[in-house]
Amino acid sequence: VNGQDALITKLVVYPAIIDGNRAQVYVRFRNFDSDNAMVYSFVRESSAWKLDEIAAIGGETRWLLTDVLRNP
Repeated sequence: VNGQDALITKLVVYPAIIDGNRAQVYVRFRNFDSDNAMVYSFVRESSAWKLDEIAAIGGETRWLLTDVLRNP
């Protein structure tokens, strides 16, 4: 969620797309009156899936988590 306030509705989590040691999960939801779409990217390390990136790909603001963390 892009902000500290949220009222999530119409949440849809699509099945993971797995390609070897990488996976992506697409998510759509509505926050208040704004439609949003996000992609969660994972990498498999040893036997565990670990979060690698979050991308906001739809909605009012588009961003990558790694960019947000580099440039607060």
